[in-house]
Amino acid sequence: MKAGIWEGGGTISCGEVEQPQPGAGELLVEIAYCGVCGTDLHILDGKFDVGPPPQVLGHEASGVVVAGGPETDPELIGRAVGLNPIGPCGVCVWCRAGHPTHCRNPYYSASAYAEYALYRPQQLFPLPAGVSLPGAALLEPWATALRAAEAARLRAGENVLVIGGGSLGLLVASAARVLGAATVTVSEPRRRNRELALARGATAAVDSAEADLAALAAATGELRGFDVVFEVAGATAALEQAPALLRRGGRLVVLGVFGAEVTVPVAPTQLTDRELTILGSFGGGGSFGRAASLLSAVDAASLVTAVEPLAGIAELFGRIRAGEEIKGMIQPGRGESVGAQQA
Repeated sequence: MKAGIWEGGGTISCGEVEQPQPGAGELLVEIAYCGVCGTDLHILDGKFDVGPPPQVLGHEASGVVVAGGPETDPELIGRAVGLNPIGPCGVCVWCRAGHPTHCRNPYYSASAYAEYALYRPQQLFPLPAGVSLPGAALLEPWATALRAAEAARLRAGENVLVIGGGSLGLLVASAARVLGAATVTVSEPRRRNRELALARGATAAVDSAEADLAALAAATGELRGFDVVFEVAGATAALEQAPALLRRGGRLVVLGVFGAEVTVPVAPTQLTDRELTILGSFGGGGSFGRAASLLSAVDAASLVTAVEPLAGIAELFGRIRAGEEIKGMIQPGRGESVGAQQA
């Protein structure tokens, strides 16, 4: 079958690999769409370790279940689904503690730049009414955004700043609005992204290259600072500035991916005197079910600006890296049959 293969270094290309066959408890999914995540670019750049190449990448996917191995439910065959790339075991100490993201024995499915990939039943989420297969391919980043907003204990009426208006930052802004934020400001250098942020419900979108975020924070509400700041850009300067943009008792959530060599100094008195909270958030964890039920409300598919076949994967990665696309997707070469099965 055709697949997008990371060959090492910064190279990804379309090639041929053996089609996987489902074993016990496994389901074969015909991939309809797979979103290009910023993490994939970080893998190519050596900033995110997933082991040595060559590897088939891709974890933001949707598709149709076409076969099942022993010990699987035959009623799942033919079902159109959004997919969680991480299948937690459900029995380890982290799963029992309610932290499936840190599962000790996860089943990984991160090879969806391909015509077919294997998943377990707990990784499948049926498409809600009104959600297309392209929209369902954004379930994973949407769950990641929603989990971050929930981790921030975001409350109705609060004021939010999102630093970084890429596709994940835009979904974080949507999550903040869904949870009742009074204002959501997106800081992003690309005009096209700022316009989309406003079209999707952000109350303000500012050019990060020109805006005085400190002045914006000081003028935000009676508490003179943002209640919650999300750092989604992976920019060291932004992360260094972020604590100063919070009101007393505010919360900073870090989602951006940084190289291992990056460290950001934080004065302990800044945390204690102002009682700030700094936390990290990674992946969708246990938020996939809630995220799936809210997919139609956030119109995730409106983020997609380019869809290419597997043969165009290298060129699409180049355009995304150059900032020419907000959200790119790969559609493996059997999209027509997938669409027929969805209908």
